[in-house]
Amino acid sequence: MTENLDGLPLSDRLAREIRSLLISGELTPGQRLSEAAFSDRFDVSRNSLREPSGS
Repeated sequence: MTENLDGLPLSDRLAREIRSLLISGELTPGQRLSEAAFSDRFDVSRNSLREPSGS
């Protein structure tokens, strides 16, 4: 599994970043999300977005 500088698996880092977007209000509950847009935004593959997080 790919790891970043924080030592977290990529799936955990993505989950943390998406959670932060929800908390900040940038994403709203029930909002439709685009895998392609998130893939571009976080510079990861669409498969990485689908990978389950350990958190």
